[in-house]
Amino acid sequence: MSAPVISVSPDTELSELVALMESRRVRRVPVLQDGHLVGIVTRADLVMTLERLLPKVNTQPVADAQLRRQVLEALNAQRRVPLTSFDVRVENGVVEPIGLITDPRERDAARVLLENIPGVRAVVDRLLWIEASSGIPLQTPKDSPG
Repeated sequence: MSAPVISVSPDTELSELVALMESRRVRRVPVLQDGHLVGIVTRADLVMTLERLLPKVNTQPVADAQLRRQVLEALNAQRRVPLTSFDVRVENGVVEPIGLITDPRERDAARVLLENIPGVRAVVDRLLWIEASSGIPLQTPKDSPG
């Protein structure tokens, strides 16, 4: 316990309570009404409340064939990554984009798109960046960042 005792009333705003706990580095705060203890709020209480308020996320693994369909649908729905000379391989939730790109921004766009598809555990870049007019490779997958 810290002295002086830090307490709140039942009508204290949640944001104020969280700020108080954070600034004073306390894990529990007594709730007083008319000088009488009516409860205690803990960090665990806050985490459980937050968990109940957040939307539920499906954490079930997605079958690779289903995930591949979702990935291809997502790629087809956007216009940033051209799908000519482009394919994806999916194994255990790991997505590998395979093919040719002519602009390094296409690599970044593909990675962001793929990483944000539910069920994708990781993205392994297998894209080959080539110069559009000559066809000369500028960056191979093993040279690429991340």
